[in-house]
Amino acid sequence: MEFRNKFALSQLLLFLAVFTLFRIVLYFLYSDYFSDLTTIQILSSFIDGLRFDLSIILTFAGLPLFLLNLPVKSKLWLKIWAVIVTIIFIAMLLILVGDVFYFDVVKRHLGDDLLLALDDADFVWSFAINQYWYVLIAFIITFTWYFRFLFKRINRNFENTKTKIAKEIITQLVIILLVIIGIRGSFGDKPINVINAFGQGSSAYGNLTLNGVFSVYHVSRIAGKIKHDFYAKD
Repeated sequence: MEFRNKFALSQLLLFLAVFTLFRIVLYFLYSDYFSDLTTIQILSSFIDGLRFDLSIILTFAGLPLFLLNLPVKSKLWLKIWAVIVTIIFIAMLLILVGDVFYFDVVKRHLGDDLLLALDDADFVWSFAINQYWYVLIAFIITFTWYFRFLFKRINRNFENTKTKIAKEIITQLVIILLVIIGIRGSFGDKPINVINAFGQGSSAYGNLTLNGVFSVYHVSRIAGKIKHDFYAKD
């Protein structure tokens, strides 16, 4: 496995690790809410949750991760897509953080509420700067260091080796297939949606299975369709 493949895989695993970490945080912060779940249900929700995590991660980062895997002999190519993947990671991380606090209020994940908040983006940004400026500074410093770490890793491990065309074509086709399957999250006729997390009839199980990013995207998408259909003109 070449460095570009290892690098893309490590980025995907980082996404999954962070999503799982926030699921753990959610469980322990609101353990009273999840107290009715059995041990088997808790383990099942964590395992099933990976399916929802992978689906939303690949929905947005699937293409950049695929492009990272292409046999382009350029450090700049890797750095560009590494930056884009990291920006997506940061956006998802911010949603996950907000989702944890939001869950405390309404005992469900974020939905199209986030879009409503973005309508007052100036107020939200002003509030964040005034009240949590130290968090923003720490955030900027952390990810500045992280970008430097990524670039050093690419510079140190970049390989300019020859690739076999036939092998590369097969590899890329397999990656495309896996990304599509990952996004769909199912081998059925329809891709997974929010409602699939509540298949056991338990809101606690469904909320532990879901993540805030998946919920925001799919609920907002459905809400957008409903509004579009409602106001549609002949």
